[in-house]
Amino acid sequence: MRLFVAIEIDEAARGAIHETQQRIASAFGSDARMLRFVRAEHLHVTLLFLGEVAEARLLLLVDALRPPIALAPFTLTLGGVGVFPPRGAPRVLWLGLAAGAEAAIALHAQVAARVGVPPAGHDGQAPFTPHLTLGRWRDGRPRHREALGSRAEPVGPLAVDAVVLFRSDLSSQGPTHTALLRTPLA
Repeated sequence: MRLFVAIEIDEAARGAIHETQQRIASAFGSDARMLRFVRAEHLHVTLLFLGEVAEARLLLLVDALRPPIALAPFTLTLGGVGVFPPRGAPRVLWLGLAAGAEAAIALHAQVAARVGVPPAGHDGQAPFTPHLTLGRWRDGRPRHREALGSRAEPVGPLAVDAVVLFRSDLSSQGPTHTALLRTPLA
């Protein structure tokens, strides 16, 4: 099964993010059809993507993630758009963290340690960049990067008081995310 750990986004923020997606689509005009926007119910800030995990390992992950995380609840504000990769044709359109990034990075490190995965930024990996994926290009072009700009209306503040272990099932209709475990911050 395909698993990831994430920060959930509340309904008010989902609505504001959807408005941001609509503004971006309008700015791209006919090129907007090359972007596949993330549906509102799937919006989240991924802390750790675990990928395909054997069912036998699921119980170990749940046991590792179940105890409250020793990090105080915090707030974050989303804002500023960007793309991955940093050069060439863009593939992923994202909304960054205007506030709360340091706490999200610390949370990522704690979650990674619990499940026995080195945090991003070690062993030659790219550092963890907390973000919310807005969409993916079907066929990104370098001109899309220039047309995008870098500003978006801030979304938040969002209260972060837990992390969620999700299962992601892929189908031709798109992914389905199922919450398997909610772990509070304390």
